[in-house]
Amino acid sequence: MNKMKNTFFIVIVVTIYFSCEEPLEYKFQNREQLIDCHGVDNKLVHEALYSFEDDIASYYNNSLEPGFLNYDYGYARYIYKGALGEADYKKIVSNYSIKVLKRLLQEKELWNKTTGESKLNYKSEFVNCLINNINNKDIKKTLLSNREVNSLNPKILAVVYRINIRDAHTDKYFAMFLALDTYYQYIIDIDFTEINTNE
Repeated sequence: MNKMKNTFFIVIVVTIYFSCEEPLEYKFQNREQLIDCHGVDNKLVHEALYSFEDDIASYYNNSLEPGFLNYDYGYARYIYKGALGEADYKKIVSNYSIKVLKRLLQEKELWNKTTGESKLNYKSEFVNCLINNINNKDIKKTLLSNREVNSLNPKILAVVYRINIRDAHTDKYFAMFLALDTYYQYIIDIDFTEINTNE
């Protein structure tokens, strides 16, 4: 009887916690939805992708024109350190991306529950769909080969990402993979209270 009461109490506490959580107000739903994969909330990953792109374009903005974001330049500058997990995430990440990450972490199949180099679950339905839809056959082959031998992580593939970074702006499946692999999984362990985020 006590065990049943404890279980009931835990269920109530968890329900109250998640129902009190502030809903995420989407910012990027007016931008084209180019990824069609199952296994996660597509609206959420849509937000994750465009928030990531805005974060890196804003941080690496070399334009003299206020408000103009150069996404190609942002990708090119970001990927050198981002693939290695050495980018200045505390300065790059926006408050909105932190909120998106908190929601992404609720997508349990997306994340690797075992310890290791990577937190992203490369065998999840969603990530598998991303890889299979990448336009560049060489990138796709490299990702699949590395996954096959359990050596798929951004640090190992940093050179491949750097060489092919131009594809990210036109191939949103590749861009989404990079966002999860080189951005969101690296900011999981950052103490958000110490982050001086951009907006």
